Amino acid sequence: MMVNRSIIMKVSYKFVKKKYYAHKYWPCKINDFYNTLKLLANFLFPLLSISIYLITFCSLILIFHFIFYVKKGNLHLNLNKY
Repeated sequence: MMVNRSIIMKVSYKFVKKKYYAHKYWPCKINDFYNTLKLLANFLFPLLSISIYLITFCSLILIFHFIFYVKKGNLHLNLNKY
């Protein structure tokens, strides 16, 4: 009976230790990680959206520049040459 009691005590001590200490320490780590992710998201998503806008704006400028450059006749596309 003593062996069973000691096993029960060890298991219950481990359960109580995991339950209370994990409840004591883990939410801080999870909250720190979550707050770090929130800060990164608040910092990186505007940069990402600004970079997407800049890329699309520059690509549109290049496309229209190429179209008007060809229309002016400065660039001759000799497709019938070959």
